[in-house]
Amino acid sequence: MKYRKGTANGCHVDASQPRLGEALGFWQSRVFGLLSGAGLSERARRTKIVFDAVAALREAGGEDFEPGDVTSRLRTDGMPFGAWEVRGELSNLQRLGLVALDEQTARWRLVNGADFSIDAANAAYDGS
Repeated sequence: MKYRKGTANGCHVDASQPRLGEALGFWQSRVFGLLSGAGLSERARRTKIVFDAVAALREAGGEDFEPGDVTSRLRTDGMPFGAWEVRGELSNLQRLGLVALDEQTARWRLVNGADFSIDAANAAYDGS
């Protein structure tokens, strides 16, 4: 990839440094590369990433959580998701029976014995 020296919008451009979009592309391809070959659709991959973050929160000792906790965990892991993206994926996980929402406290919890199933996730997305 070629970089050019100069200015962009009055700012100095360092030709040796990749642009932000290129750096993020590296991480996105790394994450999806780890999950590739597993038979996951693009939508199921995103749901799996959020499920893994929820499972990590549980392993760290959290019994229940809020979407912001998941968002923070994903950012820490170098996979930033927006709050509404995480909230949408939690709804997908709820539909799969993997998480439950306590409507009185507005906190989520991982269902005991929950395990992400590639086939169930793909089937849920194929049916929607």
